[in-house]
Parts: sequence; C-alpha cells; structure tokens
Amino acid sequence: MGESSLAVAQRIAHLGSWEMDLLDPENLSSNPLRWSDETYRIFGLKPGQSTLPTDFFFNSVHPEDRLRVKETVQNAFAQRDAFALEHRILRPDGEERMVRQQAEFALDSSGKPFQMRGIVMDLTERRQLEELLRQSQKMEAIGQLAGGVAHDFNNILTVTHGHALLLLAEKNLSKSAKESVQEIAQAAERAAGLTKSLLAFSRRQVIQLGPLDLNEMLNNMTMMLGRILGEDITLQLKYLPQPALAGKRA
Repeated sequence: MGESSLAVAQRIAHLGSWEMDLLDPENLSSNPLRWSDETYRIFGLKPGQSTLPTDFFFNSVHPEDRLRVKETVQNAFAQRDAFALEHRILRPDGEERMVRQQAEFALDSSGKPFQMRGIVMDLTERRQLEELLRQSQKMEAIGQLAGGVAHDFNNILTVTHGHALLLLAEKNLSKSAKESVQEIAQAAERAAGLTKSLLAFSRRQVIQLGPLDLNEMLNNMTMMLGRILGEDITLQLKYLPQPALAGKRA
C-alpha cells in the first residue's frame, strides 16, 4: 500500500500514527515525535511539522488526564513494554476530544528497542453515540416502568370510578354527599386520562388520532406543570375565547 493510500485510510478511519526515536532512553522528553497527517488533524492542527517535542503531546492532553498519561507512558518506557489507554485532549481552539492511544517498541537485530511506535484513534463521535444509546435505553426502561405503574393504577381507578357511579345512582344521597361523590368521579376520570398518556408514552396503548382542543389540553397540564416548575416560578396562560382545535380537517 502506497503512502497516499495509507494517508487516505487513516483519514477515513480517524486513526493516526506516530513514531518516537529513542535517542535518549533515559530522558523521555528529549526524544522527538513524528506524526502522520491524521494525527495532526485529530489534535486540531494542520499537517506540517515533521518532528515535534514530546512535551508538545503532553501539553495537548487534558490537564485532568495529564498525570495519568505521563505515568503510563513513563512506565512503558522504563519497562520497554507496550501500553494502551484512553484519555482526553484539548485542541488549540479549546475543543475537547476523546482518543485512544496504543504503542509498542520496535527492536533492532540485537533485541534493543530503538523506537516507540503508536497509533491514536479519535473516539469522540463513538462515545457520543454510545451516550445517546445509553440515554435511549434509560428512556425505554422509564417507559416500561411508567407503563407498568399506569396499567396497575388504571385498574384501581376503574374500581374507584365504578363505585363512585354506583353511589351517584343512590336516591337517598344528600346534596353535599352527591357533590363529593361527583368530585371523586371527576378526579378518577382525570387520573384515568393521565394513565392513558403514560400508557401511550410506554407504547402499551395505541394512540388514536382525532381533533384536540389545545385550550383543554393546556388547562389539564397546568397542575402538573405547576408542581414541576416550583413555587418560585409563576405560570400564566392565555386561552383563545373559542376552542383551539388541532388535527381537525376543514
């Protein structure tokens, strides 16, 4: 594979390479680095310099990861052993990236190491996708939990609403008792509406499309929003004088 093809492959894979000549085995910082073009791009630089001081790399490592990276490289250097680690870097523009470094030693004919060779892979996009996947899995778990709770709660509400309707059918109820039972029945109906929303959120119930009165929907949400916003925030809503229907065909 020619050099140009290798450079293209590195750019596509976001995988750079580097080499460090062991001119001074006793002093890690005195050994120069050579980076491939993709390594420069990963670190937010334009390809150009053929060699770089080792300290330039360490200064590009995120301050919170720098000591760990230095210790890992120094231990590998002292023991002439391969290493692999993941850490953050800071580009010149302040952007933070996550990379994976792997390196090993090249030996001469006598078995003496004369060069350290490594690769650096940009993991930033992969980590972002993994985080999105984790969040999606959390939301799925929350949906399953909400669906289970809503299903059980809906059964309780059905019994509550049913008994309220039976009480309303009694002719001997006083006016105040009847009003109280009506409040129970209406509260059960409102709660049943919330459980339907939870079941729809958890995909345990088929959503039926139809005209929706936005005024009514907002009015039903005010109590829940009030609890979420807290006492230090005032929620003010202005309704249209006529029903604000959505999804209705002309």
